[in-house]
Amino acid sequence: SMFTKTVRLEQAVKLINQLDDTKFSALLARILQKLPSKDERSFNEEEEQKLQRAFGCSAQEVTLLLESLSFILEQAAFHIAKPQVLRAQLTDLGMEESKVQCMVQSWTSHAKQVVEQLKQRSLASRQ
Repeated sequence: SMFTKTVRLEQAVKLINQLDDTKFSALLARILQKLPSKDERSFNEEEEQKLQRAFGCSAQEVTLLLESLSFILEQAAFHIAKPQVLRAQLTDLGMEESKVQCMVQSWTSHAKQVVEQLKQRSLASRQ
């Protein structure tokens, strides 16, 4: 399995399950866009405050959400996960079908680009 069920990850999944699908899709797109640039946070503080309001979450919950989604997507990239494998493993974590669908769709449309950029990043860091 790509993901070990930790308490933190389970809490994140519970949070994810409560989110609005449309907002969740937009959030994923943004995280995927920023994923390859390790030094950069996906969102600055002001944007994180907007996310708190948009999702009705605390600052800690937003941090948990962003870190966990980044982790899931980085693992998917590292394993070059096939959509059906990602689907099965997210379902196994207890993620709701509509959210799994969002994740798999986002991953499928961005995977190639993210994997390429992450490869370049790891090459650059070795030089």
